[in-house]
Amino acid sequence: MAYKNRRLDEVEYRYEQMHANFSKVTIGLTSELITSDTSLKEKELMYQIEISSRDIRLLEMERKYKETYQEGDSDLTAEITELKNQLEENKEALQHSESLNQTLMLKESISNQELQDARKESISVLQDMLDGRTALAIKRMGEIDIKAFQHACSLKFTDGDWQAKSAQLCSSWEEHLRDPHWSPFKRVSIRGNLQVCV
Repeated sequence: MAYKNRRLDEVEYRYEQMHANFSKVTIGLTSELITSDTSLKEKELMYQIEISSRDIRLLEMERKYKETYQEGDSDLTAEITELKNQLEENKEALQHSESLNQTLMLKESISNQELQDARKESISVLQDMLDGRTALAIKRMGEIDIKAFQHACSLKFTDGDWQAKSAQLCSSWEEHLRDPHWSPFKRVSIRGNLQVCV
């Protein structure tokens, strides 16, 4: 008995450590991704606005250049060349921001997959450690034990229709459990006092 308690304490301790580590990793990655994603979106919007305004200025300058074309007008040509260079630099910065954003999204996806794999592994390890002899077991929330319904229906309905009746009752209870507004307790007024009963 002491060995089982010690073994259960070890399992519980390891599970709490794994859960704490997962929580830290998840919180850190989530906050980092949110911060990075927000700043990247802001930078991307800023670059797009800047590129659009420079495109407009460049088109206006090219139009002016064509209207007032002079062979010796090197100032306008130099300004157009400078604007084209700045436009190319901004496009490169925008592409860099987009690739960084995609990289962060990929890292988030990989981290989520690792967390899911670790969760599945911890559940399988716990299921292997907890056998029929232990007092602890793993049960999913909201799931109904079909065997209990089958046993009760086989005792109550002795004819061959007890299996259909147990399936019907089980599915009815599962629907009730999925409904967030359903409650197994009823409020009844007895002698002016509101009481809760099953």
